Amino acid sequence: MHEFFAAIFFTVLLLRVRLDWGNSVLISPVSATAFVAFLILLLPPLLDPQIYVSNQVYIGLSVIMFVCIYVPDSFKKPFRVVKNSNNRFVKYFFFLMFFTHFIIALSSGVSILIEFGVVGAFFRNRLDDYLVGNTLSGGGLSTISLLTQFVFYYVLGCLFDNVRTRKIAFVIFLTYIFMIAIYANTRLSLVIPVIAFAAYYFYKNRKGVKSITLFVMTLAIVLPAYLVIANNLRHGIDTAGISSGSKSYEKIVKDQLNYNKYVNELDAYMSREVDSLEYGTGWFWASFGNFIPRFVWADKPVTSFSNRLTVAITQSDISLRNPVRTYTIIGTGYSQLHYFGVVIEVFLYLFIFTKLYYSFLSSRDGVGAFIAFYLAVISMIYFRGETPFVQLTLIYFTYVFHESLSKGKENN
Repeated sequence: MHEFFAAIFFTVLLLRVRLDWGNSVLISPVSATAFVAFLILLLPPLLDPQIYVSNQVYIGLSVIMFVCIYVPDSFKKPFRVVKNSNNRFVKYFFFLMFFTHFIIALSSGVSILIEFGVVGAFFRNRLDDYLVGNTLSGGGLSTISLLTQFVFYYVLGCLFDNVRTRKIAFVIFLTYIFMIAIYANTRLSLVIPVIAFAAYYFYKNRKGVKSITLFVMTLAIVLPAYLVIANNLRHGIDTAGISSGSKSYEKIVKDQLNYNKYVNELDAYMSREVDSLEYGTGWFWASFGNFIPRFVWADKPVTSFSNRLTVAITQSDISLRNPVRTYTIIGTGYSQLHYFGVVIEVFLYLFIFTKLYYSFLSSRDGVGAFIAFYLAVISMIYFRGETPFVQLTLIYFTYVFHESLSKGKENN
């Protein structure tokens, strides 16, 4: 049963990828979501038949397959925006946010280099900072960095598209990813800009299937090794044990890829707890609730589904010994409205990401490609957790201001 379903899913994924690559598109939100779904939900049971795959997983994956085969026209139509008369303010505001994000990354990386040295900066234990929320030398800077990162990628794309500023953009980009390699607490933080840039390069230069295939084959060899080593470095673990034979490479990769264990853990929790179904309140906290500051609502519940359910399921606070579990968007939807919630969550996730992706990619002045592919990459990342309503709202407003600038140029 599982092998048959996995074979069908993988075939549909290959067809979707072939269509994208034929249009010089390395990655789109649909293909990215389908790929990571196969990687963390279907591949581990193929390696280990004892891994149980729940019904909600199959339902969620079926929705993804449907969108891979047929992307509705409503997904491809750009968002409508109104003209903004104060374009000069928007330009200055965007540059300020771009500059702020870059300076935060630069100062954070440099401060770690000064404290630990070049070698020590890479081998330090990063998990403690992640758990206590001390990323980027303070919670305030972390929040500002989150709020400005989307404008940073948008402006960087504008600089790449301009021949006069392309070299400057490349220097900024290389410096940025080096700083990320120094201070980032998660393994995929470095992967995001690299793949986004590669996708942007292939699209702008209209590279064919052969060039993209060669890149993907190289990435397939390098990426698994990087993820395993980076995960050990994140915990401050000596990576020498990887090649010592104490644990097989395949076992390490298989254990770290398997997200069925978290979905099954959530399923078992909901089966034994009578009032565990949230009936959509989790979606409310993650969307509208996130925009209400805690100084306005001091008793606001924990808005992160992953954080809230980790504590509820384990009956322990989040710590080094009890890290945050991510139950995938399939688990998030299941906790809200059972199987119907899975369909809603997955469909909504693909709709928002894909619509924003096409909105930027089809922008009037053609400078939205870089952030469009950045969107495609992070759709692969967020699938493991929950729909990032706040981040998507910020990206939407970035698009609104971008289009208002484009309309302003047309009228000048």
